[in-house]
Amino acid sequence: MFRRAARRLVYRGLPLAFRLRTAALACHWGAARWSLALIGDLAQRDPAEFHAFLWRHHLAAARTFSATRSLDELVPSRRLLVQDILAALRVQALSVDSVLDAGCSSGFLLRHFECALRPAPQFLIGFDLDAAALAAGQAELTARGSRCRLFPGDLRQPPQFNPLTPAHAGFDLVVCAGVLRYFSEAAARTAVSWLMRQTRGLLVLTGPASRGCDNGTLTASQVLPHASFAHNFDAMIAKAQGRIVFRRWQGAQLCGGQTVYFVFARPDQF
Repeated sequence: MFRRAARRLVYRGLPLAFRLRTAALACHWGAARWSLALIGDLAQRDPAEFHAFLWRHHLAAARTFSATRSLDELVPSRRLLVQDILAALRVQALSVDSVLDAGCSSGFLLRHFECALRPAPQFLIGFDLDAAALAAGQAELTARGSRCRLFPGDLRQPPQFNPLTPAHAGFDLVVCAGVLRYFSEAAARTAVSWLMRQTRGLLVLTGPASRGCDNGTLTASQVLPHASFAHNFDAMIAKAQGRIVFRRWQGAQLCGGQTVYFVFARPDQF
């Protein structure tokens, strides 16, 4: 333990850019523990960059997450989310021809929308940092004759989608499930604004619930364990010129081991 702590102190004296490059090489060589030791302090200094590194290199939570998600089954919290989305689409009388999933992993949510919505959407697009999950998911989707298309992308520097959807201005359904828990308040606010601009129908945001109070009453994002955050999506939607049409907050109540905070919104002009 003493040697490990000493190594970390030495590592922290090295330039961050050098440590990130070295950690990436260590991942390539199969030395994941060395990678995490090199950048461990980044979890507190820059949580978004720390988690982006983990997902980009399929480490820690990224490996566990993709291993427990199949294209055919949903964990309880995601099953509840899909049920709520389908209900909201009916209430809002929205037809869906295009879906964007920001942080799609292997594309399991896209596949469920492709199967559940009738008629099936023509455009189902997802992006994620996890290249391993993207490759595995796209291979299975293609083998099934799916229209879902998965691409590498980072919500902190969002990709452009017009070339992928000709003559298409915005998506009928935009989903960002769980990703923003790794963003600081300012970064999450910027991301929500971008997501709202991509939405012409319904925007869906999910994140951890604040256990002490409804997230909608938070005056600042709440720091959670494991370098993550509980945000006030209600306020972020308002700043992004959106109108909330559905929300679910279940506080400390767990749904398959996850707390639940869903916010669905439409652009203000609708």
